[in-house]
Amino acid sequence: MRKIHFPLALVLLLSACASQSALQTFNDVYTAAVTADDLAVQAATTALNSGLITSAQAAAVQKITTDAMGLLTAAQAAFTAGDQITANKNVAAATATLVSLSICLTTKPLTVATFASCAAAVPAPAVTQ
Repeated sequence: MRKIHFPLALVLLLSACASQSALQTFNDVYTAAVTADDLAVQAATTALNSGLITSAQAAAVQKITTDAMGLLTAAQAAFTAGDQITANKNVAAATATLVSLSICLTTKPLTVATFASCAAAVPAPAVTQ
């Protein structure tokens, strides 16, 4: 049996823990962003069915959430490939867009006009390479 020097064993153990921690953190943030995307779609559907936004505004929400999911897919692919920096940037960009969109959909009172005004400031999700 080979002896592993204590410092080397410690480094290997800490590396394994750091990798697990990074994976868990990314998965948590990614899952929260996917949930935010789902909630934005549900809120837009409810707002449309209640007559609070127009069908054109609902279509714009659909495009934004579809683009955000594309960004999240790119983030997941980057993370799987070992590019944590790009993965984190893409998740952050998607999250910023979805948070801004959610704020617009929960503005009180929600009307066609208040949504239009707020939605104009929602940042478009853009994939980072």
